[in-house]
Amino acid sequence: PIMAIVDVLIYIRRDADNAEFLDEQMEANELWKIGAFICIVTAGSLRGYEGFFTDLAGLIENLHKGREGKVPENAMKKILTESDCLRLPHVCLCLLGDFKGEGGTNYHMMNLANESISGLQVRWWIEKLVEVSEAEGRSSGPAFATPSGGLANMGDYNSVFKSYLKEVQSTGSNLIPEGNDVDEMYNLNCTPRKTA
Repeated sequence: PIMAIVDVLIYIRRDADNAEFLDEQMEANELWKIGAFICIVTAGSLRGYEGFFTDLAGLIENLHKGREGKVPENAMKKILTESDCLRLPHVCLCLLGDFKGEGGTNYHMMNLANESISGLQVRWWIEKLVEVSEAEGRSSGPAFATPSGGLANMGDYNSVFKSYLKEVQSTGSNLIPEGNDVDEMYNLNCTPRKTA
């Protein structure tokens, strides 16, 4: 369920904060990026590998959009116009190139709620991703990258994701039933998309 993903992000944030406190910035930065990755693939209902299409320059260029958005009165009781939608609180996810069958565009842009009803803090995670990337000296290229700018490794992200799912499972919250084999049943390619 989506609440297991929310808990994973809480635990990642806890550990990244602790790593920063211990002056282990590279460890903290890696956790911030993995948390942002999990958040956006969940909020955008993306297959895990699709998250690696996220373009850093596009995020930076469009980060201001939707920051101060407002939900109109009775929004749940009427069909919103395009201009109403543009004024909603949102953050732009920019996926590079021809994506989902599109052609002739630089980005496939997805407007995601700043924060979902379930508690995914999408804007916060994307802003943290941009902050970490800029601290590494990067302002373009893949958003999910090594400090030197090379594309991050899905296997590394997936193993971290599974370790946090196991932590959620061990809390006894029953968000992930005790009998479920996390290594066999969950992965970044499918789990976030199915829970979204």
